[in-house]
Amino acid sequence: MQSGLWIRNGAVFLAAMGVIYVILFDPFGDASHKVVVLGLMVGFSVWAFVRHFRHADEVQLTATRFGAVAGVGIGVLTAIAFVVAMRYSPAIATSIANLAAFSSNELPPAAVGFAIGSLSTVVVVLITGCAAQALWWSSRK
Repeated sequence: MQSGLWIRNGAVFLAAMGVIYVILFDPFGDASHKVVVLGLMVGFSVWAFVRHFRHADEVQLTATRFGAVAGVGIGVLTAIAFVVAMRYSPAIATSIANLAAFSSNELPPAAVGFAIGSLSTVVVVLITGCAAQALWWSSRK
């Protein structure tokens, strides 16, 4: 796998994690700061995504497609397994409830818990997609 592709994938992942952090924990008291930071992070994510597909050759696009197809399937199944584990393990449910209560935005804890679950699913899908793409590249060398 080309090192530039790893750097772009890592940069997009870090930008996505930054957006998740800003949305959930609201580290900026002033709304204008939050809008600027979110705009920069989302803009960078869109730029990196478009740049990846515009400058990728056929082999890179095939690896990306394989990572998306295999990673999404595995990631969604992993997220469903986590939801089932959370249902039957009070320790996991309590830790997520405590994390939701720690959030400093105006949303009720149930809404923050839902956002944590939704965004965690996206993160799991991203991680499994990157892992599937890395496996595709390692099988071709």
